[in-house]
Amino acid sequence: MSFIVLLSFAVACSGGSGTLPPDSEDEGDDLECPDIEHIPVTSPQLIAQPVTVTATITDESGVSSAILYYKIETSILWDDEQMKGSGDNYEATIPGKEVGAAAGMHYYIWAQDSSPNLNACTLPNDGEEGPFHFTIDAS
Repeated sequence: MSFIVLLSFAVACSGGSGTLPPDSEDEGDDLECPDIEHIPVTSPQLIAQPVTVTATITDESGVSSAILYYKIETSILWDDEQMKGSGDNYEATIPGKEVGAAAGMHYYIWAQDSSPNLNACTLPNDGEEGPFHFTIDAS
């Protein structure tokens, strides 16, 4: 089953997988995963052309790591690119050689904070089970 996500607004994660529930009696511990805001890649993208994915990622403890996972929709294996950040703005590029002749590509963003709890989440919240999608045009 494949579907196309066309949104003109930011999608955010604030408590996806890997998040510990808020605890009103915590002793200042960061128990929440990073907040990820992202405007999905539009369709179609051109075959063999790089695709840049951007996101705003914030966390009260700081962000220790952000990774873009991507694959051609017919593949079972995910590739990944470390997202580079400047302030709260992160980006990674899917190399043009990876943007193949399949009908489209799937991708999701994973981020982990710098707290001792190493809280992490994905956007979309279902990660590889419910990733973003864009189509590929051969022209």
